[in-house]
Parts: sequence; C-alpha cells; structure tokens
Amino acid sequence: MAIGLLLLGFGLAALFIVNGIRAVVPSETGMLELRIRALYALNQRYQALMGLDRSLTRAIGSTDGCTATWTPWWIGSTSCSP
Repeated sequence: MAIGLLLLGFGLAALFIVNGIRAVVPSETGMLELRIRALYALNQRYQALMGLDRSLTRAIGSTDGCTATWTPWWIGSTSCSP
C-alpha cells in the first residue's frame, strides 16, 4: 500500500509539473508575437544607437497623400493628416 501511495504521489507531482510548464510556454501565435516584439525593440535600439533619423524610414504611402510611418498595434496608432 505504501508503494502505491508513493507512485500516486509521484504521478500527481509529474502532472502538476507538466501543467505548470504547459502554462508557461506560449502557443505558436504567442511565440510569433513575442518574436515580432523582440525584433521591433531590437530595431528601435539599433536606430537610436546609430543615430538614424526616423523621417528617413520607409513610409507607407496611401491614396490620400498620407505618409505616416508604420507603428505596431501594441504601441498604438498614429494620426495622419495630409
């Protein structure tokens, strides 16, 4: 009986450990989002380190003459007036 309780205890501990690891590891979508955020932050730090002018970055043009630079959704939108 003691061996059975010991095995049951090890099984429950393994179950809790696996569930804890599964909760920490992001999904495929979360991993992609994390990668995009990291690359964006790296690019921003590189631009600041090299002293690059933000006005020289590639602008996304539209039919209304707006040339606002691209901003990720987690930072917020920028208003553009032609």
